[in-house]
Formats: sequence, C-alpha cells, structure tokens
Amino acid sequence: MSFLNLKKLLLSGQLKQSLSNLSLDNRISGLYIAMFTAFLISVSFFRADGSLGYDGDTLILASQFIKLVNPEIFGTFDLGTNPKPLIMLIGGVSYLCFDNLILLNLTFFISFLYMINRVGTRFGDHLFVSIGMLLLASNPFILTPLFGADGSLLYLIFVTLATDSLIFENKFGKFLSIMFLAWLARPGVETVLFGAVILFFINRNQKRALITLICALFCLLLSTNVWRLSYQSYPEFQTAVFGGVHGSLADTFGAPFFSRLNLTLTSFFNGIYDYYRIPTNLLVLALATFSLFNLRPNTTKMLFLIGSSLGTAILATFISGVNLVTTHKLPELAFVALIAILGSRIIQTLESFFSSRSLRFFCAVSIVFSILGISFYGYLSQGKYEIALDGSGAGNLGWRSLESSRTLVLDHFPIETQLTICADSDSITFATLDYGLSAKRIDVVNSPVVTLHDSYDLYILRNQSIDTKSSSWTHLKDKDIHYYLRKQSFEN
Repeated sequence: MSFLNLKKLLLSGQLKQSLSNLSLDNRISGLYIAMFTAFLISVSFFRADGSLGYDGDTLILASQFIKLVNPEIFGTFDLGTNPKPLIMLIGGVSYLCFDNLILLNLTFFISFLYMINRVGTRFGDHLFVSIGMLLLASNPFILTPLFGADGSLLYLIFVTLATDSLIFENKFGKFLSIMFLAWLARPGVETVLFGAVILFFINRNQKRALITLICALFCLLLSTNVWRLSYQSYPEFQTAVFGGVHGSLADTFGAPFFSRLNLTLTSFFNGIYDYYRIPTNLLVLALATFSLFNLRPNTTKMLFLIGSSLGTAILATFISGVNLVTTHKLPELAFVALIAILGSRIIQTLESFFSSRSLRFFCAVSIVFSILGISFYGYLSQGKYEIALDGSGAGNLGWRSLESSRTLVLDHFPIETQLTICADSDSITFATLDYGLSAKRIDVVNSPVVTLHDSYDLYILRNQSIDTKSSSWTHLKDKDIHYYLRKQSFEN
C-alpha cells in the first residue's frame, strides 16, 4: 500500500474500520477453534470406548469399502444401502487405520464449520455467523447426521458451497467441481443441476445451460449404476436396499402410478409435519418466512438451488416405492431457513434496535449454547446408532467393534490365513469390517439354531444357539458376541 493511499485511509477512517473488522475476524476464528477443540474432546471421550454411534448406512458403507478392496468377498451379504463413494472411501480407510470412523467425523465437522462461516460472512457481518450456528446446533435433525456421519448432510454442505461459488463468485467450473463432490457424498445431485439449467436459461446463458445439462445427464447415468460398486446384480441390490426384487430399473415402475404418487406426497408431508412440530424448528420457520419479504439480491437463487435438492428424495421415493423422505432425511429444511434468515436484511434491522454491545453479547451466548448443544447431543447419543435395514432407526444397537476380540481371534490362525467366515445378520457388518481383509468368503446365517460345519474357520454369532458341542471348536465370548474357531485351522 502506498503512503498516499494509507494517508487517505487514515483520513477517511477506513483503516480503523478495517483493523476493527480484522480483529473481529480473529475473535470469530478463535471461537471456531474453541468449538472445534470442544468437538475433538467430546469425540475422543465418547469414541474411546466406542460408545457414540454412527448412522447405520455409514457403517455399511465402510464395510462395502472392505469388500471393494478384497474382491474375494465382493458379493458378501450386507444390510443394504446405496453406495456413496466418498463416504465409503473415508469411512473404510478410517476404520482400517483407527478402528472407528473418526476421519469421517472430522470431514463432516470441518466442512460444516466452513460452510457456516462461508454463508454467514457472505451475507454480512462475521458476528452473525454465530446465529447460523445456533440455528443449526439447536436442531436434532442436523446434529443426528452430523454426529452419525450421514452422507445426506455432507452432500448438502457441498451443494450449499457449490451454489455459493456459482451465485456469489460466478465461478462455473468451481460450481461443477463441488457438485461432483456432492455426488460422491451422496448420488442424486441431478435435481440441483437441472435447477441450475433453469436459472441459466432465465439468464440467457445457453452455453452454461448446455454444459450443466450434459453434466446432469452424466450424473444421472452414474446414479443409476452406482449400485455396481457393492452388488453383483440389480435384483441383489433391490433386495438388500429396498426389500424387493426387480429385474431392472424399469421394473420398479410396475406399481400403479397413483399409488406411488400417494406414497410420495404422504411421506413428504408427514416428514414436514414431524419436523416442524418441534417448537424451535417452528420458530425458525416463522422467522425464515418473515425474512422472505426482505431478501438480499441473489439469495432467492441460492434458496431455489438448495431447495431443488429436496427433489432427489422425492423422486427416489416415487421411483422406488420406498419412503426416502423421512424427517431425518430433510436437513434441507434447516439449510433453507438459515439461508433465508442470514440472506435477508433482518440482521440490519436488529442492528438498528439493539446496541453493538448487546448484539455481541447475544452472539457470544449463541456460540456457547451451540457448543453445549453439540456436546450434550453427543452425550445423549451414547450407545446408539441406526442399523435398521430400511434406515428407519428401528433397530438401535450398541457399538459392536471389538478390537480386543479381533486380535485374539486372528492370533489363533497362522499368518496370511484366508478365513472362511459365517456370521449372523446382526454381526455381518462388523464381521466384514473386522475380518474382511483376512477373509476369502463371508456367509450370513439367519437360523436361530446353528450347526457348526468344518467348511468354516470362524463363526461370529450374537443370538443363535449351537446344536452341537465339539472339542474341535474353541469358544470365545466378548460381551454378547460369540466366536467359534475351528481348531484344525491352526493346530499345525
């Protein structure tokens, strides 16, 4: 900066204001560091004994990564979920390295904080980023996928960052790149891309509209074939994920049109009702609705694109005939409300009614309550994760990764032994995670009574009883998991 410009800044008072803003930015950054540290402490404490749970689909995705790495067990049964490449990769690597999904937690939390900071500062003062944090940190439908590492939330974070790049930075290439990251986190970005095509046509930018349309169709092609990453056939995928058998994608349209339409609309409105019957969510909705009358330029476009992502779950429900618009799968509602509030001039209205000191105090309190909300939610979530086949959360089980048992079991077998394993459906996910790299075959058993066969080296059972007792098997037990090891496998 030249001396002349510096003199002008000093005379105009802009330098003082710039230094004040810089100081404020540093304080806000310090608060985020404090929040991140608090999160790490919470995660370290609760993950130390594996008591804090994950979304069931996330655990299954990590096991699908193991099956992808070891082709010999590629066709192994799992509890069923649509493959999400980025979650598979980070979750699988994290589990192999740390016996938990801590890398996924860090990915989610860093992305979440970055998105909040980006959106808050995009719409105004750094100070009011804390309001956005409070809105989301008080919402269990955001905290659940945040702590559970649900791909739906990471997808939405990337969608929000992508729309920010397009609308406020006009960086088209960056927009498409981040949208592809969103697809990797959860296939189904096509509805957002189609929304962008509409905006480009309105703005008479046919070149961008055409490129975006091609990208949308390419992503659609990938989405309809992503099941191949984890399943050997489409009927196998349909059976595992949706509980029904269809020979091809076209067969899913066999159900009557109005039946599928009725299911879709009913599921959508029930999800919205369940979401907004929570008083805090209803209050935020009222504030967001009021904010719609005073939006800043470009905010409407951002709301339209983020809201377009709701179409993914709606269309998937209509096509599959399975409810994929459950309340916990609608984080878009919270994000749209946040964009509407921060993207309006309501902040300026607050500044005119309250003193600067009062607003700073309120925002500091918001940060504190955000930290407490996140920490206490982590505490209340101990010992639970969603593992139900349909993703409804009906089957909440405790953490079942027993590292001590895995070491004990593998020590019984000669090094480089490729195991043949049989596990029940309750144990199949962690059987794949804990022993998948050492296995040449993993089968599932659902019978309440199991006969031990010499064709297997290892049984991992939770609720089944054994109809034979033989000295050729060694029995180990860790909590409620039973391990039966064939002695002939390692007595050489």
